[in-house]
Amino acid sequence: LDIDAPLIRGESDLDLVHMYIGNPGSTVSSGICYDMREKSATLENFYFFFDAATQLQQAADKIHCSVHVDPTRIDIDKILLPELRDCQTICVANKQDHDCVYFSGVDVTQLLFFLRLLKYPAASIEFVEHNRAMLDHLLFDVGIDYRSEGSDLVFLKSGYYGVF
Repeated sequence: LDIDAPLIRGESDLDLVHMYIGNPGSTVSSGICYDMREKSATLENFYFFFDAATQLQQAADKIHCSVHVDPTRIDIDKILLPELRDCQTICVANKQDHDCVYFSGVDVTQLLFFLRLLKYPAASIEFVEHNRAMLDHLLFDVGIDYRSEGSDLVFLKSGYYGVF
């Protein structure tokens, strides 16, 4: 659910629900997301979850299995970032006009790498640096939406989330 202030105040209606369902038959844990509106349902994306320690090659193969990436022109290390691979789970999502890779269970050092790479606002980076000792017991999920444009890899958006 996308919840914003007007919805909470009763000034707007809930017009969109992102519905996630399982994907039986897949050889890895996976899911499907639909954009549900009052009179329509639109396929948004497919998610595939890989154990970072044992299924790195399968994650790379899934990244290459996309219309949004030309594996002959884009180095896999630009997507499957070596600095973030030491995590718990790597999720590859195939979306309508781009793809996404999520690194789940990264530590605060990896979070700082991610924030700097994606040029997050200085205030966000400084907050994490300043509070590093207090954040050190947490793990985070970070994700990058991307697609190739010719021989260039373009990062479209990114996000991060804290987990305990």
